Amino acid sequence: MRLQSKLLLSFGSVLIAAFILVEIIGYQQTHEKMLAGLRQDAREIRAILMATRRVYQHQFVDSGLPLNEKTLGFLPAHALRRISDDFRNWSSSGLSFNNVSDRPRNPKNQADAIELEAMDWFRDHPKQKERLIPFTDQQGQSYYHFSSPIWIEEYCLKCHGDKDAAPETIRETYATSYNYQLGDLRDLMSIKLPAHFIEDEVLAQRLNEMWGHLLAFALAFGFGAWLLRRLVIQRLTLLQSAVGDLAKGDYATRVPVQGRDELCELASAFNTMAEQRQQAESLRQESEQQVRDLLDSTAEAIYGVDNEGRCTLTNPACLQMLGYPDAGELIGKALHPLIHHTKADGTPHPLDECLIDKAWRDGQATHTAEDIFWRSDGSSFPVEFSAYPIRRDGEVVGAVVTFLDITERLQNEESLRRAQKMEAVGQLTGGIAHDFNNLLGIMLGNLDFLQRLVADDEKASKRVQTTTKAALRATDLTKQLLGFSRRESKNITATDLNQVIRGMKNLIARSVTPEVEVEVQLAEGLWLTEIDRGDLQDALLNLVLNARDAMPNGGKLTIETANRVLDAIYEEQNPIADQGDYVQLAVSDNGSGIPAEALEHIFEPFFTTKPEGKGTGLGMSMVYGFTQRSKGYIKAYSEPGIGTTVRLYLPRSGDQVQESTRPTDKKTGLPRGNEVILIVDDEADLLELAKDHLETLGYHTIVAENGKQALQKLAEAEHIDLLFSDVVMPGGINGYELAEQATTKRPELKVLLTSGFTKKAIAKNGQAQFSATLLNKPYSKAELAWRVRETLDG
Repeated sequence: MRLQSKLLLSFGSVLIAAFILVEIIGYQQTHEKMLAGLRQDAREIRAILMATRRVYQHQFVDSGLPLNEKTLGFLPAHALRRISDDFRNWSSSGLSFNNVSDRPRNPKNQADAIELEAMDWFRDHPKQKERLIPFTDQQGQSYYHFSSPIWIEEYCLKCHGDKDAAPETIRETYATSYNYQLGDLRDLMSIKLPAHFIEDEVLAQRLNEMWGHLLAFALAFGFGAWLLRRLVIQRLTLLQSAVGDLAKGDYATRVPVQGRDELCELASAFNTMAEQRQQAESLRQESEQQVRDLLDSTAEAIYGVDNEGRCTLTNPACLQMLGYPDAGELIGKALHPLIHHTKADGTPHPLDECLIDKAWRDGQATHTAEDIFWRSDGSSFPVEFSAYPIRRDGEVVGAVVTFLDITERLQNEESLRRAQKMEAVGQLTGGIAHDFNNLLGIMLGNLDFLQRLVADDEKASKRVQTTTKAALRATDLTKQLLGFSRRESKNITATDLNQVIRGMKNLIARSVTPEVEVEVQLAEGLWLTEIDRGDLQDALLNLVLNARDAMPNGGKLTIETANRVLDAIYEEQNPIADQGDYVQLAVSDNGSGIPAEALEHIFEPFFTTKPEGKGTGLGMSMVYGFTQRSKGYIKAYSEPGIGTTVRLYLPRSGDQVQESTRPTDKKTGLPRGNEVILIVDDEADLLELAKDHLETLGYHTIVAENGKQALQKLAEAEHIDLLFSDVVMPGGINGYELAEQATTKRPELKVLLTSGFTKKAIAKNGQAQFSATLLNKPYSKAELAWRVRETLDG
């Protein structure tokens, strides 16, 4: 089809679509208008009916007719049905209207299915005054149904209320129409109009208007066709002739340019192209050289093969990765037997399974995220490659392959996997420690009570003391586990590492054997870092003790500090680290070292390289946990027989001066009180223990086993002074959320939270006020007494 025909067809199609759209919209508008008229007519009929009902109400008492005839003559439904019957006798529209009921006195006024449905709908929507819907009867005839409810009013109860109060002559005649209550739905005004009546009216109106629209669109099409031919088709014909001449080699041909519209710009572009055509050959050669330069400059390896798998081109990156000094060693040779012949597991890799072969054989692009290629020296390396078919005139003539050496990427991914494993181990460890803390809290609390009960029995008292010491050792163990899994520190300050190390010199000297030489090298102008000073001291002491154990026969321990800037390259090589300014703490020894297969496990809880019974395997886990909480990065280097260096990178602080820590006052004695305390814990034994502790101190207690129950207790109680709640609880509300909701309802309420593990319930924005005073599990009665009193006293 020629362009002129296409343009005219497209223009005509647009006009036809617009014409159809106009008619559809007009039809819908006319249809809505007709329905609105039907609704208004129905409202007027309803108004007549309601007025008739009121007239009948007053005439009913004064009429001289006999009772039954009077009842029938002035019944609104009867009158409306007679009018409807008369209307159908002289109207061909099929319109019918009636006053119907689901409990009629006259069977002719019994509601049919659609009317019963309407009555049910009005009972569900008592505020609605009317409804207009389409429906189809059992004979398949479509109708529009307008309905309006008639509710029982005061005067209706004369004949529809209590049966005994009705006129005696009609009590038994209409037995089903009594016992209505004021406001019940008694009747339904029902109007039905065959749908074709409206559809025919709408269609007739649209046909009258459509002819005028059709004439207007026909005139528009004729004028548009004339403009297209004059302004576009004729000028495109000239351009087509010039293009044909240029294709035959007549580079002097030109297209007349008259004006500044798009076609004139196209003609000018064609004239420019004809002038540049003579320079095309030289430019082509230059372009080929540019492509070669790009291939030679890219770091991604590229090679091409023909449709038999023989090499047709390579770039320098490809030769370098594969270990070939010259492209001549590969050009013309089948590459699969040279670089892709064997799988990673050592089994042969057949050509028919090769995805590179699939690209030139089946014409399908392929991609492999991880595979291996073989170098000229027989070694292999991991690669990611893509192969794309090369087509010429619709035929596949070969393929181009791009690949990358992903050795470094795999190493980085392994580092990330190790970090994720440590995160998972931390979650598991913290959860175990949290539950174990609850058990220890129960044990210690009951041992405290038991100690008082057997105080007079020396033998039993010693056994209780021995058990208490074991439980306390277990408590220290769980605290070490939580030190590994905890994600937040409580006492963060801008800290000078040099100052902390100087203050620990004597402790470090006493912690190692005399055969170990300690050397401290502290950098001048060391940056501050925002950390928990106590956590740092624990971490450094653990590193020192590990170094000491690695040098049983003596050696040298070196502690160094330095300012370090980790750049993007370092971040790329160590994906779990972020680039930026860091304070480095390095602890080195020249001891036995750690085997490579054990080095990646040294931060895991209970993993140790020491002989059985010589360590808990938690020291390095605590160091790892401290570094993670400080948003830092830890890395260990070790060689068996040479020694180990552990480096901690702690982020540089923005503070210029170091904050001083306040000394903690030592308090003696147990404070008491008489306030009301709401205790919340999902461990029943811990809940009972805390209740007993606080009640012996004089407090009044209310207990709850979860957050939901606590909120209910809070709403029921007239007065509560303190909420004492566990952080981690089932039921969807943790301690932080409970505290936030409780203080919203009662701003004066004091809050004290307790937990042995906070990772499962990190405080959100606005909840930090509750985590600042967290009481760690397991707690003693004295710790509980002091923290409760401090919280209540503000």
